[in-house]
Amino acid sequence: MDRQEVMVEGATISVVDEGDGPPVVLVPGLSMSIERWVDAGYVTALVDAGRRVVAMDPLGHGESSRDGDPAAYEPGRLVDHIVAVLDARGLPSAALWGYSRGAQMAGQVARAVPDRVDALVYGGNVLFDTRPVLEALGMAPDPAALEAGFQRASAGDWGAFWEHFPLPIPDPTKRDIEARNHLPSIAAASRAGQLDPIAWQVPHDVRTLAVWGSEEIFHGMNEEAAAEQGLDHATVPGGHAQAFDPAGPMLGVVLPWLDAPV
Repeated sequence: MDRQEVMVEGATISVVDEGDGPPVVLVPGLSMSIERWVDAGYVTALVDAGRRVVAMDPLGHGESSRDGDPAAYEPGRLVDHIVAVLDARGLPSAALWGYSRGAQMAGQVARAVPDRVDALVYGGNVLFDTRPVLEALGMAPDPAALEAGFQRASAGDWGAFWEHFPLPIPDPTKRDIEARNHLPSIAAASRAGQLDPIAWQVPHDVRTLAVWGSEEIFHGMNEEAAAEQGLDHATVPGGHAQAFDPAGPMLGVVLPWLDAPV
């Protein structure tokens, strides 16, 4: 699979561009990369279904530029990176499909430049502000502990990174993530989100499907939030990692929705 490079703001964003047809841009989550979409079967299935697939490694991930400064991951800059990918690949607009942190990034693009987004697939993330819930449960993160964990992770301690990762991830997936990523960059991206979280709201002027795993810890609250917001939504079996890989159940929901007449 050939990769291309998109230059933006002094950084290199690595992308793959496969297939023909209506375009869909795949935006992976924190610590994910293009290979996760490929290995799980998404890219081949989408191309076989008649879609043009543009998958990207966000800044600090996979084969894109590395940066250990949390300021490099400010949400507005990440929006600019995705828009630059659209521009570089000659796409006036496309469907955006993000998973986990990638869903937040895709949602931010849909809010900032809705005319560039044909449809939004908001995968594996919350539809509500979690902070009041965590505070009520006495589970709000301690800023000093987060900063100490960031410093340890920046020095190469994957254990410190996983201590503060908010969702359960199987050990084999952790080892794969560790082998494919530059920890100081991943830690910086994570810390940026903790210091200045990307807004969780999805835009209501862009056609949106929210989809998540049935065993996600926020499953029930997400169902309520989706109903309140009048969003198309669905669940697939499994927790956060298992809902993504393998691709079959997620594709079984998303492809018919993308193909449905508007």
